[in-house]
Amino acid sequence: MRVLRSIPKLRINKPDAIRTIVDVPFKLPEVTELKNNFKVCIFDGGIGDNHVISDWVNEIIPSDVTSSHPSYLTHGSEVCSAFLFGPYNHDTQTFSPPYSKVDLYRVISMTDSDPDLFDVLTRIEGVLKSREYKYANLSLGPHLAVDDDEVHVWTSVLDSILQDGHCLVTVAIGNDGDLEGEYARIQPPSDMVNCFSIGASDTEQPDWQRADYSCVGPGRSPGLVKPDGVIFGGSQSRPFELYSPLTHSVTGTAGTSFASPYALRVAAGIDSITNFDLKPSTIKALMIHHASNDGHHIKDVGWGRLPHSPEEVVQCLEDEAIIVYQGELNRSEHLRIPVPLPTNIDCTWVHLKATFCINAITDPEHPLHYTRSGLDITFRANEHKIKKEAKHASTKPFFTNNNLYQSEEELREDAYKWETCITRSQRFKRQTLENPIFDVKYHGREQGGDSLSDPTPLSYSLIISIRTQGNSNLYNTILQQNQTLQAVQVEPRIRL
Repeated sequence: MRVLRSIPKLRINKPDAIRTIVDVPFKLPEVTELKNNFKVCIFDGGIGDNHVISDWVNEIIPSDVTSSHPSYLTHGSEVCSAFLFGPYNHDTQTFSPPYSKVDLYRVISMTDSDPDLFDVLTRIEGVLKSREYKYANLSLGPHLAVDDDEVHVWTSVLDSILQDGHCLVTVAIGNDGDLEGEYARIQPPSDMVNCFSIGASDTEQPDWQRADYSCVGPGRSPGLVKPDGVIFGGSQSRPFELYSPLTHSVTGTAGTSFASPYALRVAAGIDSITNFDLKPSTIKALMIHHASNDGHHIKDVGWGRLPHSPEEVVQCLEDEAIIVYQGELNRSEHLRIPVPLPTNIDCTWVHLKATFCINAITDPEHPLHYTRSGLDITFRANEHKIKKEAKHASTKPFFTNNNLYQSEEELREDAYKWETCITRSQRFKRQTLENPIFDVKYHGREQGGDSLSDPTPLSYSLIISIRTQGNSNLYNTILQQNQTLQAVQVEPRIRL
């Protein structure tokens, strides 16, 4: 016998004990025309016919889904509502307007008898393979913790579909974070390296904590930093108050099932209010770039608490500028990315923050070498300071794995090369920076060794924020001195 493990069950919404009807007045947004060129889908238990939000939701029922259950419909409809409207606003007694319509796929049937949940996975796989959607959400999956020694079939199948970067999929990490030891770890397929795994915080206020039910990291290596981030998902003292389409009321609940579509709502909002064709990996990088850790352990919250609105992402501080790079790299190709720091900036300190996100080619047959593509990143602070012995611009470590998990395997020199997302901020004396650059090289390997057999290009996104203390004209100065940069126009929604 090679391995013995329990048969997984389908996780829907645990803890389901946190569920109350909130007796408050509310008003749904008016139906307006949405001018988006992207499509969004949610895979869940369906919504049924007893609802009033058909202007925003199109339910699709596969031919082999012949029956459902009230709990499936309740979960599916409320996950959909969390994406469309977000949480209830007590100040305005309303819900926020949707950024996009959504296709809701009913992928769960009461007649499904496969213990490995292949029926559910096959339905999801078929939709994602059509490459019709730019955004998707999964608030379901096998109810078991990840295994370091073996990649779960849900993870391997979906990761291989998403490795080309055509779709950003938010995945709930599970609600067993209050269990002990390994049982509290994230659950498949949230350990995918090509997804956006979402945990839950207990409040939207500055004194937030990880919700006690939200599962914890680490993920596998590579993919150690899991969840990617947390966002408000509700708690016993501060429930996630959402609109329930089946009861036409405000319901207080909690779970990563609702944090995940809430994060997807922010992602779709960023795309909706900007006039630039941002890649899915760029949207993910932007949200992680703006995550705030606030002193929490990385295994609990990943990169930190994610922004709750797209405006938090696209707005700069007065002395800050955010630069977005996105593109593709071919195998063994070298890329030099400039950090457009103006030459005449008068300040003492410069704060740089950089976030790289890629979509990696995966190899599920080798869990220890799961990703076959990665980036080798070198930061050069001063292009004119030449090392005599090396004959190239001096380098300075920018990304290190010191903030990852401390184990012998994880502290290998090249461990971070194979991570699909890395972010770091550093402070520099102004005089130490002279035309700083990032040198990036695409590395590929197969079964732990280098390989040139796969010509698939690697999709990358880099977010750089530059902040110069005391200089409020940074943004305009960068645009004036860098004519190749294009300003991203933002069309925020005006709310009275």
